Amino acid sequence: MSVGTEEGELAYRTALLQAQMEASIDGLLVVDPGGRMTAFNQRFAEIWGMPDDVMASGSDDAALQFAMSRLSDPDEFIRRVQELYAGRGSGRDEIRFSDGQLFERFGRPVVGEDGTYYGYLWSFRDRTQHERAAAEQRATAAALVEADRRKDEFMAVLAHELRNPLERGVAEDLQVRMAGIIGRQMRHMSRLVDDLLDVSRISSGKIDLRPEPVDLSALVRVAVEDNRATIERGGRRVSADIPSTRLMVRGDPVRLSQIIENLLVNAARYTNDNGRVEVVLTNDDDAALLLVRDDGVGIDPAFLPRMFEPFAQAENDADRRGGGLGLGLALVRGLVELHGGTVEASSDGPGQGAQFRVALPLMDPVAADGRPGPEPPERIRARIPRRVLVVDDNVDLADVLKLVLEDAGHEVQIAQSAASALALARQAPPDIVLCDLGLVGVSGHEVARELRHADATRHVRLVALTGYGRSEDRDEALAAGFNEHLIKPVPIDRLLTVIEGATEEIS
Repeated sequence: MSVGTEEGELAYRTALLQAQMEASIDGLLVVDPGGRMTAFNQRFAEIWGMPDDVMASGSDDAALQFAMSRLSDPDEFIRRVQELYAGRGSGRDEIRFSDGQLFERFGRPVVGEDGTYYGYLWSFRDRTQHERAAAEQRATAAALVEADRRKDEFMAVLAHELRNPLERGVAEDLQVRMAGIIGRQMRHMSRLVDDLLDVSRISSGKIDLRPEPVDLSALVRVAVEDNRATIERGGRRVSADIPSTRLMVRGDPVRLSQIIENLLVNAARYTNDNGRVEVVLTNDDDAALLLVRDDGVGIDPAFLPRMFEPFAQAENDADRRGGGLGLGLALVRGLVELHGGTVEASSDGPGQGAQFRVALPLMDPVAADGRPGPEPPERIRARIPRRVLVVDDNVDLADVLKLVLEDAGHEVQIAQSAASALALARQAPPDIVLCDLGLVGVSGHEVARELRHADATRHVRLVALTGYGRSEDRDEALAAGFNEHLIKPVPIDRLLTVIEGATEEIS
């Protein structure tokens, strides 16, 4: 573009340069080869906060003196400027004001086509808000990590407390009946706690199974009875068609119970008062089939494909009768698939009820005549009686373990503190130590370390018996010297199996 005369062209270019400088979001400053200011924009004046009289005076000394007063390290600033001027190269760094503000500074020499050096162009970009936002993000992330850690610790402690027995002062003639009820209810409380932890486990694939042979008939029968009161509220009825013969699958009994209970609770939740819930267990060739039907509100066909997604809620659930976060069915699908099975949902539509079908592979063919299987482990006497030391400050739990193990033929001592446990172990080293981790005062981990360091007890079999069930809890227990890590409540057959396995190793 031409403006006619050389003077006009120069005036135009000068005006254009000034307009470009004022339009920039950065503070811009141009200095001549001697370091004197020749041009700057309004943003530069705002960043440095120079008084109008200083800017208007055109005094480089006054401007420099004021600028130096703003910097947190003026000597370092001057040193870097001199280095850049000496080399006439480009430079990018950061400068910090004494009030904490941070600016990114970029410098570039102004050089003509013929190589003539005309000075230096500086730009200053405010990074204060960016730095503060980054610091806030780091603080928020750290707070979330800490909150998650505290949540895990809280849930582990809560699980530990809930998993301890509740019976206190129970009359002797009621102990047999109470034992079964308390055991089932404690398993339910443990599963409720585990459901909270499974929210993250299901998304990260970190749910651990403890598979063993399980009679699905017995498991479904117990689950129906344990949830009967919940289902039958509001006049609802529940029926169960469960074979008298055993349907054996290989799985984690706690997780299988969780599958059944979630389906039962879901059916009750979406069945109207005076409605009906049906539970049918049968077998089809090599699979056990569990059907849970209801005549409740039904499912919109459009929602069926999303039934098992985490946090899924039917859009027509206007009255929020579900009341939950949509995790129950997601857990069902994840747990069924971990057991090698499948789960399907079907419905003829709103108001037509729903059916959930779970298929699990059978472990062995079921005997047609329904003959009872082998005696359970708790009825098997120990082949070689062993000396067992039970370490637990819960008196009721320690007494129950003592009764069970003595009934199996073992010799049992009880210690209710770390000090008494170490004293008893030194006096007469046991073959096996069942030790709680959450002891008052000195922890079970320290008991294990002390026993491992003493020559007399170095080779004792150590079993952690605890309510702390996270993977990191298990790792910590093994690192402390325990051979095994069992989570309360421990089924009697599982406990006696561990004792039997331990006797074989000791022998």
